[in-house]
Amino acid sequence: MRPTDGPQERAVETCPSTKIGNHPDSERVVNLTLRLFSLAVFSMLILDRPLALAVSDLPHWFRTAASWISGLAAPVVILPFLFGLWLSGVLFGGASAPRRPAFGLFSLCCSLAAVASSLLVKNIVGRARPDSTHDWDRLLLRPFAFDDAFASIPSTQGAFAAAVTCSAAICFPQHRICLLTVGALVCASRVVVGEHWTSDVIAGWAMGWLLTLAMLRLFRTSSEHQDG
Repeated sequence: MRPTDGPQERAVETCPSTKIGNHPDSERVVNLTLRLFSLAVFSMLILDRPLALAVSDLPHWFRTAASWISGLAAPVVILPFLFGLWLSGVLFGGASAPRRPAFGLFSLCCSLAAVASSLLVKNIVGRARPDSTHDWDRLLLRPFAFDDAFASIPSTQGAFAAAVTCSAAICFPQHRICLLTVGALVCASRVVVGEHWTSDVIAGWAMGWLLTLAMLRLFRTSSEHQDG
């Protein structure tokens, strides 16, 4: 790094096309993916209903706080910020910005992929959200219903939270514990407010994480071709 490099140049050099370590090996990715989806299935069969009943009895102030967290972390709030971050990098990032995508672009691509994919899958699966009118039936399905009441798994906000926080953890590994904790908190808030079963957010997180890894590989490949 040159002594005269400014903050944007330093940020660029921490992005996924440069100094962040190797892509996780395939065996590790497969093992963790299987564990996450196994946990989602276990939760669906054993934990979802009792946890949904338990959170429905939580104090009003607690659920209100969870609602604030969920609202502030919604894609409609975060995506414009990521777009602005990317645009500022393009306009003021210097000559290296087009060749070394900044965090804003990387996270924006991961997030958009997570939102689009989860919306498609959840409407195809058609799982009912936690609801007393369905007797808290966590196995009730209406495939291709394209009805928000039957669009529970995977959680779009869970996938989105995973995409944002995992992409940020890749670019800023020194803050990964804090970032991933924030992502987990957002997922938990979706369960507390009663919008999702626990298995929904686990499946959403797994989807967002996998899409982030796929986007990381795509960014690396693109950077290698440009540098070559």
